[in-house]
Amino acid sequence: MSGLLGAVLIIEHDPLVMSMYKRTLQHEYEVLTAYTVSQCETHCQRSDLRVVLIEPHRPDGSGGALLAALQQLLTQRRVPVVICSVLDAQRTNHDAGVHSHLVKPITPEALRQFITQC
Repeated sequence: MSGLLGAVLIIEHDPLVMSMYKRTLQHEYEVLTAYTVSQCETHCQRSDLRVVLIEPHRPDGSGGALLAALQQLLTQRRVPVVICSVLDAQRTNHDAGVHSHLVKPITPEALRQFITQC
């Protein structure tokens, strides 16, 4: 892990998108993945967590619960939560506290630059 800039947590249900995110970020960050609230809780305890990317619009409907868990787990920390979704960035009450919205598709270069700026 030496030389890495910390960890990035990715919550994404699409395996192809997840693979692209990992390939894009793995040389600069430790890439963590979560599919459940329990996994989110485990990863959010890490002191080197730099940013969380989440696609809240999931086929199983668990995106709202995952986003709420992140908000609760990270309220005392300054870890940006970024929604990266196929749906346009319409803010609602449940995503107050979200750092940014990105609309898919996002190029690897744009993702890398955005994460660096966070």
